[in-house]
Amino acid sequence: MSVSPPPAPSPSSAPERKPGTAAFSLAAVLAACIALYNYMADPGIHGTLGAGLALFGCVALAFAGLLLLLTPMPGWVRGVFRVLIVLGLIGTGLAAWFLHAWAVFVLIVVAAVAFVFSFFL
Repeated sequence: MSVSPPPAPSPSSAPERKPGTAAFSLAAVLAACIALYNYMADPGIHGTLGAGLALFGCVALAFAGLLLLLTPMPGWVRGVFRVLIVLGLIGTGLAAWFLHAWAVFVLIVVAAVAFVFSFFL
């Protein structure tokens, strides 16, 4: 009696192993670290609601990027995540711009470029 191997995951449910998605996740994690510093210690925006919003946006983007990178999911769920990531990039980028948190803003722009890049590689 032979035992057959388990079925391979379908291509739409396999995790994304793309360099653009990995770069997006890395940029979002770095932006979250800097946003945490801004929220905790930056004298100009320390403890403000805007800095907290930017921190939450960066953490949400990092979480979504890591989920795309490491978790198998159906194609429609991946599409929903991609739409939410675009909205998160716009909102977090605007929050960083209005707070003059330039390091966070630059990392969000880098994350956006890497996210667009992930569609082609």
